[in-house]
Amino acid sequence: MTNDEWTDDEWTNDEWTDDEGSRRSSSVTGHPSSVTGHSSPVTGHSSFEAWRVTRAALRDTWSDLLTTGVCHLLWVVGHLLLIAGPPATLALFYVANRLAHGELTDPRDFLRAWRRYFGVGWRWGLINGTMLFLLVGDVILTGRLGQSLIARLAQGFFLAGLAVWLLVQLYALPFLFEQETPSVRLALRNGAVMLGTNAAFSIVLGVLLMLILLAGTVFFFVTFAAGGVFLALVGNHAVLNRLAAYRERKREASSVKRET
Repeated sequence: MTNDEWTDDEWTNDEWTDDEGSRRSSSVTGHPSSVTGHSSPVTGHSSFEAWRVTRAALRDTWSDLLTTGVCHLLWVVGHLLLIAGPPATLALFYVANRLAHGELTDPRDFLRAWRRYFGVGWRWGLINGTMLFLLVGDVILTGRLGQSLIARLAQGFFLAGLAVWLLVQLYALPFLFEQETPSVRLALRNGAVMLGTNAAFSIVLGVLLMLILLAGTVFFFVTFAAGGVFLALVGNHAVLNRLAAYRERKREASSVKRET
């Protein structure tokens, strides 16, 4: 057992003990059970929970528009400079993590996180960039094989793989700040486990994200103005939501064991 690994009982026998090991859960006022604007446990239907996460991210994006807008602009500038891109993404997710926990934050936190996680950002960036290069390249190559059934199935397979990889990143980056140590390998593992044990929730969340980002593109290019910080907030709220649901299931199982 480790204090950093999040693993559902359905996935493996090891457990990520967030009640004891998380460096954030017990030390902030905006604890995971209330991150979506409700004080009740987060154990509802997957579609409803995905909507609650999305709504909370939208709320946080606009409630502190100065901070989110400036941080999003810094993130864009970081990617234009190339060398600052991956660390800027981690810094954006760090600011979103603080907002999702209900903590006060400002653009200076973005700059501090950019310096602090520069090395971690590039370790993640190299892994993510390599996987994106391979998956996108496979999608393009299989698309040029013709219109045969095999070619279409191959392209669909790689498109599905790309979607899965992107969803894993949406969970993995917030885990970097929930773990005691910002290990990229461990965060990717935890992100994959969370995706595997919350497939229905993740599919609904992915569909909602596509619809909202598409609508933001149509209406005044909102996606380009705040899409990055919105995605970072969705990822952080989703991780906190699922961790809260996991803890609630553990409490219910413990209560049943005590009663029997």
